[in-house]
Amino acid sequence: MPALVCCFRPLAMAMLLLIPAALCHPGKSNDRITTLPGQPEVSFGQYSGYIAVDGKGGRALFYYFVEAEIDPATRPLVLWLNGAMDNMVFMQRWLEKFPQYKGRELYISGESYAGHYIPQPAEVMVEFNKKDKIFNLKGLALGNPVLEFTTDFNSRAEYFWSHGLISDSTYRIFTSVCNYSRYVSEYYDGSLSPLCARVMNQVTRETSRFVDKYDVTLDVCLSSVLSQSMILSPHRQVGQRIDVCVEDETVNYLNRRDVQKALHAKLIGVKNWAVCSSVLEYELLNLQIPTINIVGSLVKSGIRVLVYRLVGGLRYTVPCFPSPPLEELHTRCHSRSQDALSCSSGHSCKADLYRKPSHDNKRCLCSN
Repeated sequence: MPALVCCFRPLAMAMLLLIPAALCHPGKSNDRITTLPGQPEVSFGQYSGYIAVDGKGGRALFYYFVEAEIDPATRPLVLWLNGAMDNMVFMQRWLEKFPQYKGRELYISGESYAGHYIPQPAEVMVEFNKKDKIFNLKGLALGNPVLEFTTDFNSRAEYFWSHGLISDSTYRIFTSVCNYSRYVSEYYDGSLSPLCARVMNQVTRETSRFVDKYDVTLDVCLSSVLSQSMILSPHRQVGQRIDVCVEDETVNYLNRRDVQKALHAKLIGVKNWAVCSSVLEYELLNLQIPTINIVGSLVKSGIRVLVYRLVGGLRYTVPCFPSPPLEELHTRCHSRSQDALSCSSGHSCKADLYRKPSHDNKRCLCSN
């Protein structure tokens, strides 16, 4: 999200969450948020509610819309998607509710599986506009997107290894015996082999549950009085502390009845709001279908595409830099006394590939 803010702020921005609900037909004024409990007063407009997308099935999409702070009448529109179903219908009907945004420059953004559910509807929009130009689509922003299954998923092994989370021997079996893309395929196909199960158990044991797999440099949220950041980094300055429990706090906030009332949100078929829905699920094996070719065709059609990686977190779902074989890294690390740490006998030398892309300036990490 920070990358989008840098590129597009200030913007009118629509946030979309997919929630099964009874059909609602409130007007724009009924969707306006007057105040949010515990939050400060703001000068910009906020709206949230439901857009009906299927009259027969009684389905609707929940949206949260925030107007730009500065000159909202001329700013582009950014749509952040957390799901894919009925997006075209949603956008058409949302524009009927907010007609002042018809013809406004449109940017669509999302992360992870958005590598699928953004390029695909964007391609449909481009084709739709050839007959009836409704969507002034200008660009896409995809954060850590899944675009090519094997390339994206198999980078997990090198990510763990280069950060000293798994041993050399585990890295070898995680790349040759059963890589992560094979494990995911077998798991969601219901045919997990004993071999892949053993490899993943080994990886899980070494990485442990006390490491955030999405950002291994970040503390994890523990149920304790003292925050994990204070436990692991007692000398860290207060101003530098990161709230590692922000997800738990967000879940608690959005499950408050007064907050749900303010957001005009309804719990239909579920008892509580959760980060990931257990009602609506993706066909995860569709991840194996590459979408990188769709992104290429969109670029050729004139749509700008920003693919950004959260380098600060160094997420494993995408590869960053190519790496030479383990033996070559070991030789380089020991041969460059100026740029390498000298590892004692019985320890292995691991290149910190993600600190510098140049192989001539490796910083090495010693580990068992």
